[in-house]
Amino acid sequence: LSYFILKEPYYSTYTIGIIMCVIGSSFIVFNERKSNNQIPTEDTPKTNFGDTIKGLCCGTIALCNLSFMIIANKILAKNRVPINNQLFYVGVCTMTYSAIFVLFFGGVELDVGYLIMCMVHGVFFYLGNLSYNKALTLAPVTKIIIISYLQIVYVFLLAFLFLHESIFTTDLLGAGIMMSYMIYNAYNPIVDKKS
Repeated sequence: LSYFILKEPYYSTYTIGIIMCVIGSSFIVFNERKSNNQIPTEDTPKTNFGDTIKGLCCGTIALCNLSFMIIANKILAKNRVPINNQLFYVGVCTMTYSAIFVLFFGGVELDVGYLIMCMVHGVFFYLGNLSYNKALTLAPVTKIIIISYLQIVYVFLLAFLFLHESIFTTDLLGAGIMMSYMIYNAYNPIVDKKS
């Protein structure tokens, strides 16, 4: 999308990076499935092919939405829209559609624990957007998006530390594949022929 919409250059090494990151993240994701299926109980829901297809469709929609959000962030950063303005309007929009959802579907559970978790989420959301916006002003999206694959590595490491989830050998292999591309990319930067 950054190539078509923002007219940023696309290099063949990005394709290699995408392939390596998809392979590496696949190793990690497939282990999540294995980990969840290790101890089946009578209450464990069985997934069927139809549910898998629906899940893949929802995941694809989420991926498209995330991609457009990143492009929109880049456009806002390029036009020097202050991050505080962006986050204010994101907050207003989130509050609006959340209120509409509650009006139609109800089911809001008022709980102090939820409130504290959401406040912590809000702090990380703000800090994450702040640093991401700064990154977008300094580097092309095509460079930053490959780094975002490392989010999978961070998630499984944090899940290990805080949720005591298992780490498998293939998790480390997948993380190693992704990290090897990041290291290669850092030590072999692409020289723009226009400059």
